Amino acid sequence: MLKYFNCLVVPTRSKDAVSILYEAGAIMDEEYRTFNAAIGF
Repeated sequence: MLKYFNCLVVPTRSKDAVSILYEAGAIMDEEYRTFNAAIGF
């Protein structure tokens, strides 16, 4: 998904990837909370 948005940053942690997707507008608030809960943050 990050490749689709031409993300220049390569995240090494799941939390970083979710934050980038959220800030880029690729996921909404509810999805952001769900992903973070699943990751454990």
